[in-house]
Amino acid sequence: MEGLDLGFAYLPTFEAQDYDKINAITSIENTASQKLLEKLGFQLHGTTQLPHETEELLLYSMEKK
Repeated sequence: MEGLDLGFAYLPTFEAQDYDKINAITSIENTASQKLLEKLGFQLHGTTQLPHETEELLLYSMEKK
């Protein structure tokens, strides 16, 4: 696949629902993804970790207008 690869996933408990907020995560070192998320309208809300992982990730979110 050539070009940018942007992935996403719906957790099963949130499928087929209306959304008031969308969250996104990226690694602290991935400044290109941080810039893209901010350009798309996401705001940085701190850090988080995935279950059973040790890597600290940046947590972004976008709320429905």
